[in-house]
Amino acid sequence: MRLAWALLALLLLPFPGVLGQASGNFVFYADPVAVSARGVLLYSSAPFVLGVYSSGKLVNTFMVPAGQSRVSLPPGNYQLRATSNGITRSAEVQVVADPKPIYVAIVWHDHQAPNFYPNGTFFSNYAFYHVCSDELQPYYRYGVYAFKAQALLNNPGINVSEEVSPPLLLQWEIATSKGYEYQGSYYPPNGTCAKEVRWVMDTFLNLSREGRDEWLTSFYAHPISGYILSRYGWFNLMKEDLIMGENITDSFTDVTQKGAWLPEMAFTMKDVDLLNESGIRFTVLSYGEYLGAEAAPGYKKSSPFQPYVVEDPSTGKTTVAFFRDSAISNYIAFQNNDATAQQAAQSAEAVVQMIYNATNGTSGVVTIALDGENWILDSKYPYNSALFLNDLYALLDQEEAEGVMDTVTLQQALEKVPATQVLYYVPTGSWVDMSFAKWTTQAQSVQLPMWDELNAAHSAYKAAQLLGANFSTLRKAQIGLFHASDSDYYWAEYVDPGPVSVWCKYVEGLLQPVLGKENITVSAYSGGLKVRVANGLDREVNLSVIVGGTFRPANGTAPFNYTVTLAPYSSIALAFRGSPGSNATVLLAASRYPFKSVSLTQPSYSFILIYAVVVIGLVTLIAVYSLRRRKALKSDSTYT
Repeated sequence: MRLAWALLALLLLPFPGVLGQASGNFVFYADPVAVSARGVLLYSSAPFVLGVYSSGKLVNTFMVPAGQSRVSLPPGNYQLRATSNGITRSAEVQVVADPKPIYVAIVWHDHQAPNFYPNGTFFSNYAFYHVCSDELQPYYRYGVYAFKAQALLNNPGINVSEEVSPPLLLQWEIATSKGYEYQGSYYPPNGTCAKEVRWVMDTFLNLSREGRDEWLTSFYAHPISGYILSRYGWFNLMKEDLIMGENITDSFTDVTQKGAWLPEMAFTMKDVDLLNESGIRFTVLSYGEYLGAEAAPGYKKSSPFQPYVVEDPSTGKTTVAFFRDSAISNYIAFQNNDATAQQAAQSAEAVVQMIYNATNGTSGVVTIALDGENWILDSKYPYNSALFLNDLYALLDQEEAEGVMDTVTLQQALEKVPATQVLYYVPTGSWVDMSFAKWTTQAQSVQLPMWDELNAAHSAYKAAQLLGANFSTLRKAQIGLFHASDSDYYWAEYVDPGPVSVWCKYVEGLLQPVLGKENITVSAYSGGLKVRVANGLDREVNLSVIVGGTFRPANGTAPFNYTVTLAPYSSIALAFRGSPGSNATVLLAASRYPFKSVSLTQPSYSFILIYAVVVIGLVTLIAVYSLRRRKALKSDSTYT
């Protein structure tokens, strides 16, 4: 590949320090990074005199034959000047003595949301389209997922980590096992596209078995767990989501998965416990999260180019975190708009140089982590972005042959560079500016109602759980919540409340038979001044009674929030005072689900006065009548 690069120099503009220079009939190429034990790799189209300069001074001269050759130099930075027939070419090289290479951990996040409704109908076919389409023409006849599998086959020296996300795997399995329905058409499991999908699945699986493509797992859906845990505290829901994702990944491979991808690198310290309790050993976090991280006492945070143990000091639970190189990852993700194949090739060389510069030539783990498909699909020239990846893999393979770099899976990286330093704190955030705004407030007029609807559905789920709903119903509701919390639908530029609303309504519909039963009764009496709450269940429940308006307990002040524990088949009466127009709402405390609400009505003072006058009048009339009756009876007895 390097020789091909040298020949391409005849066609390309100079790329200083990488390709050397080319004009006329003399081509000269020098490997920009070399290990001293191997020497600097050179290529020339004619015999030449090589002058080696350091800090502007000539330190050595060599006579070099045409073709490929090597020159041994001690560690250092050099300028090479090659002269042939009066023409001089130059290149910058760096020679290192470190026998350990730079470990390059490429982590791809291949993901599609679970884009189907509760009835199984698909509302998006991206999971299949990006396998079977010809979106990478004119160079490749297939979609991006098939291309990525083929690119690894084409470059057998490359190792990567790949999160083939659980919902993507599930949709592929549906397509290849029973077919799917989309936009009124049925696509059978023996169709052409389904066969291509099966080839991709089998290829990724075989590469995983070879240890070249390490599968990472993730959540079943794609929640921003850092936000959900820090904002809502739904730990058990997130844990069940992650375990379901693990089970799906495990069902497709016989290789044990040790790492997980956190969607959007959304993190809070509770994610440490989540990963630990789910059996996950390691994950990838953003560089911003590294910057805000704090080392545990007795440890130090010295470089992002090594894995760290992250420990939750409140629980003692741990996981291991790699921190991605944002500069290189974002260069690939957002600056890959190469208009020509030659520019794509130059970009690949630039990335190799960036990897070397990241660690200043010393050994370490450079983690490059990004979406596996979107950076290609969102490019202005996706076919050239595909060429770029093939070129990058080929160059990294050559660097590995030279002993300068070594592509590794995350597990392999841990074996070569163990995590010895401990962090006690990593800040809450995501890869997008250490913020969750992209999914919560950048399109808040749409996003906030979506989160409110999800929160209400979760409250209904918790209420049904407390009221004893059966496992099957709760599991279906749980999966519905997974779908509704998928962050793809909340992303500001592509926000889509439709699937969220459908799945939330599905959850509430499932639970209505449980929530609609008269297990908890609430009634107002004594002129609306008292509320009786009764528990008709065979289990203890915790309830909150919240009073709106200006009503308050007889011996307290507003606002009023009263929490009570009711034993099985027991009740409690609460007295209130205040102005009319208030209401009392009874909630299941653990779920905040608004179970029942009653109106509290207190007579106005004018009515009380009229009522008192009437009562006094009636009492007076009764007294007068009684007195007269006694006198009449007394008169009757006298005549007798």
